[in-house]
Amino acid sequence: MFKILLYKLPVAVCGLMLGTATLGNFFFTLNFNIGGYLFLLISILLTILFCTKCCIYSNEVLNELSDQNIGATFPTFTMTIITSVYIMWHQLQLHYLILVVIWWCMVFLQFIMICWFCYYHFWKQKHTKWIPNTSWFVTFVGIGVISETAIDFNRLFGKVVLCIAAVCCIVLLLFILHGKTWQLYNNTQLPMVIILAAPVALCLNAYLTITTQYSNIIVVVTIILSQCLFILTLYFVPQLKRIGFVPTFSALTFPWVTTAMSLYSVIEYLPSNFIILMNSFRVVFVIETLIATIAVIYVLFNYARWMRLQILMNIKE
Repeated sequence: MFKILLYKLPVAVCGLMLGTATLGNFFFTLNFNIGGYLFLLISILLTILFCTKCCIYSNEVLNELSDQNIGATFPTFTMTIITSVYIMWHQLQLHYLILVVIWWCMVFLQFIMICWFCYYHFWKQKHTKWIPNTSWFVTFVGIGVISETAIDFNRLFGKVVLCIAAVCCIVLLLFILHGKTWQLYNNTQLPMVIILAAPVALCLNAYLTITTQYSNIIVVVTIILSQCLFILTLYFVPQLKRIGFVPTFSALTFPWVTTAMSLYSVIEYLPSNFIILMNSFRVVFVIETLIATIAVIYVLFNYARWMRLQILMNIKE
C-alpha cells in the first residue's frame, strides 16, 4: 500500500509542501508556536514522502515534469526546503552548519531547475509557441523565497536575487494580465490561476525582510497591487468549486499565505501614528490569515481523501 501511495503521489503536492511550510513559518512569526510546529512537521513529512517517490519512481516524476505547467511549478520543492531550513535556523535557533550547507545546495538546485525549464521547454522545443502563464511565476519569481530567507545566510546575495525576481515579476505580470493567459488552462490546471496572488506579495515581503532602508513608494505600490491581485484570485473561487478537487488545488496554499504575510510585514513597517490605517490593515490581515489557513487545511484534507481514493481504486484493479 505504501508503494501505491508513493506511485500515486503527484508532483503538484510540492505546492502543498511549500504552503504548509510557509504557514508554519508565518505562525512562528505570530508567536503561535503550536501551529508553527504542526505545519512544519506536516511539510517535512510530505517532503520525505516526495523525496522517496523521486528515488523509487523517478521516471514517473520525469514524465509529469514534461508538462510545461507542472515543470514550471517544480521549484516549489526547493522553495519548501529553503523555507524549512530558515524556520529551523531563524525561528527555532538551531544554528547548525549542515543547515547552511542545505540552504546553499537548495539555492543552487533551484537555479539548476530554472535552467532545466528554459532548456527543456524553450530551447529543446524552440518551434513551440511560448505563452507565459501564472505557473511561470513559480519558476522565475519563486526565487524571492531565497531573498526572504537570505537575511540569516547572505544578505547581499538576497538583495541581488530580489532584484532579479522583481524584474521577472513585472515582465510576467504585464504579459499575463494583458493577455489573460490563464484562460488557456483546462479544468485540472485552472487552480494554478491562484498563483497570481503570490509574486508581488512575495517580492514585497522579501523587500521588507532583506532591506534596511525602505522606499515608501515601493511599499505603497506593491501593497496595493498585491491586495488587488489577491481580490482578483478570489473571483475564481466559484469556478474552482464547480470543478471539484484536483491535485493542482495545492496552488491555493502558498499564494494566499504569502499575501497575508506581506500585509503583516507592512503593518510592522508602518509608523505608530498611522492608527486608522494600521487598524484597517489589521482587520484585513485577520480576514486574509483566516482565508489562507482555511485554504491550507482544506487542501490538506482533500489531498488525504484524494490519495485514499486513488489507493482504493488501485487495489480494486
